Amino acid sequence: MSRQERLGATVVGSATEFVVTSGVAERIELVLFDLEGSATDHLDLVARPDGTWAARVEGVGAGQHYGFRVHGPGRPSKGHACDPAKLLVDPAARRVQGDLHWNRELVTPGVDSAPLVPRSVVVEAPASGEVSAPLLRTPWDRTVVYEAHVGHLTARHPGVALEQRGRYGGLAAPAVLEHLVDLGVTAVEVLPVQQFVSEAGLVAAGRRNVWGYNPLAWGAPHAAYATPGGDPTAELRAAVAALHGAGIEVWLDVVFNHTCEGSLGFGPILSWRGFDNAEAYRLIAGPHGLVDDELTGCGNAIDTSSPTMRRG
Repeated sequence: MSRQERLGATVVGSATEFVVTSGVAERIELVLFDLEGSATDHLDLVARPDGTWAARVEGVGAGQHYGFRVHGPGRPSKGHACDPAKLLVDPAARRVQGDLHWNRELVTPGVDSAPLVPRSVVVEAPASGEVSAPLLRTPWDRTVVYEAHVGHLTARHPGVALEQRGRYGGLAAPAVLEHLVDLGVTAVEVLPVQQFVSEAGLVAAGRRNVWGYNPLAWGAPHAAYATPGGDPTAELRAAVAALHGAGIEVWLDVVFNHTCEGSLGFGPILSWRGFDNAEAYRLIAGPHGLVDDELTGCGNAIDTSSPTMRRG
């Protein structure tokens, strides 16, 4: 796959190329936003024979906020949930900014969800040759794994600077690295650091999702683990580089079996569902049409046989 064919938003010179997939869309709009959250432009993507939709936008670069609106079938009983009123997060977003505000408008057909959902953000690709470190490849018989939660590992650590506690910077703070090396740790397994959201029931009870097993964007580092106003991608890369520099591998715990969109017809339309629900999730026949093949206990199950989902 060439650089221009990458899914998501890719900066190419003075422009950004946006590429998404949908096998059912009739029209896909790219919506650009300013930093205050107001839409500044609407552009139609062009359909390609391979099921991708693309637009190259001159003058747009890193830091641009954006989302998508997909026009197409919106019949849950047939497995489809397209609704152009719903602003969608890029399934291949490399950065997500803003909070999800649970409200019934998220699931009400035809009601604009833009005030309630986060924005995707264009991210500059790493400079050529910019890598964390060569792969360490510690032999299995010498591997010692330490499971770590970015938000908890250093939340009260007296040896970590206050502004880095519970964040990516704390994960690679000198005091933490020294402790891990002293323990003989050769790999840190990091609990989910992909952008996730708290479930509606937790939010209603005044609580939040802690462990991160409710993903919204697999390619975007969780923004809440970055310093306020910081770049989560850069900070996670820096943490990984520091761990590698200490001789410690980094393993990522990734949730690929379900998403935060819940059940078809009941859960919100936030991303995959609005682009092509039938391609994204496992569906089976129910008494009144298609329903989710609920294998996860989370409302939906990713269809791992789908070429679109494997590619994404």
